[in-house]
Amino acid sequence: MPITGGTTQARDEMLEVVRANMPVDVSVVIWEDELQDVDPDVISADVNVQHLDSDQASFPPEVNCRRWESEGVMRVRIRVPESAGGLTKLDELATLMRNALRGATTPGGVWFQNVVAREVPPKDRKSQTDVTARFRYQEIG
Repeated sequence: MPITGGTTQARDEMLEVVRANMPVDVSVVIWEDELQDVDPDVISADVNVQHLDSDQASFPPEVNCRRWESEGVMRVRIRVPESAGGLTKLDELATLMRNALRGATTPGGVWFQNVVAREVPPKDRKSQTDVTARFRYQEIG
């Protein structure tokens, strides 16, 4: 079933996949600006969704029935303080998120592709890894 609620629906569905696959002890942050509100001693995952392209995919005569193909990149940056397990815990969470996104599809048809976990240099005594996924979906509008 294609997305009918625009980028808001697509983004909400993508974020729900992240929330559903992160353990409850991980603080999921939607925008990087909100990191200032996160306790520095807890494990966190901040999510960034970037739409990169959108093309018209059909040309039916009815208004609001055209299909649009949208694509972009979602990044989940997982941050683990040294006191919470450091690299060992980070690898566990990054693998969990990578496996959850590989080939996954949301209810509205957002499809994740080219999922990879990339190590990021430590910052503020936290080990970090980015799990990135290209996404694509069709929207009716």
